[in-house]
Amino acid sequence: MEIHPKRLSWISKRLSWILLGFILLLGIILALHYRSRSLIETVKIKIIENPNGLKFVEEEDVIKIIQDKLNISLGGQPIGTINVENLETILKDNFIQDAEVYIDAQNSVHIEITQREPILRVVETSGETYYLDKNGEAIKDAQIGTSGKYAARVLVLTGDLGKYAANYKELSTSRLRKAFELAQYIQKSEFLRAQIEQIHTEANGEVILVPKVGDHLIPFGAANERIEEKFKHLEIFYKEGLSREGWDKYKSVSLAYKKQIVAKKR
Repeated sequence: MEIHPKRLSWISKRLSWILLGFILLLGIILALHYRSRSLIETVKIKIIENPNGLKFVEEEDVIKIIQDKLNISLGGQPIGTINVENLETILKDNFIQDAEVYIDAQNSVHIEITQREPILRVVETSGETYYLDKNGEAIKDAQIGTSGKYAARVLVLTGDLGKYAANYKELSTSRLRKAFELAQYIQKSEFLRAQIEQIHTEANGEVILVPKVGDHLIPFGAANERIEEKFKHLEIFYKEGLSREGWDKYKSVSLAYKKQIVAKKR
């Protein structure tokens, strides 16, 4: 049986395309195999600053987490042995909220870190110390930040807070919940952030604030009552009263009373 020339040409073209596709596929497979065996050249770490400009995580902290959890140094490792998703998972810990990892065409590992934002350092009467981030999530037993380099940079909460419970934000009677909500209010105000350095909670739920400037205390009363009103009174007193009288003339400036400030001189 004789094949028509046009039919023969069509078959030839089809075979050529199939052969070309096979060669391309083989090339891709070989390239991927070669790439998987090629070594990581560099590790580039980018840490996104918090809105307040503070940097709670350093590059060496990221490297230490990887070394401690994987027992390897990324540099010099075959690309095929690097599990990007696993890297992202192990890095989401302690002061790290999120991590994005990818390997570029130059065999460099890129790690982009989004930090958690601690706004409160909690020091319980039991001696336990931990941080609460902006969402109220606890940062406990951190492998990084244990040197105390963060302690002076965030608001401090002390006193009788009761035993920590993961669901404390759901408990209406939780002193920690009330103090955290007060800390959130302070954190949102540029004026208050510049003035207040410590919140102390008594066993009865009453709160005393410790200012950064001056040698006086600020009895606040209940942590969750008339917050806006109390701080408005404090701002007026600071700007109109202490600016004339001096920061060290008073031993206490109480906001606990409704619609008034009770200031006691030394």
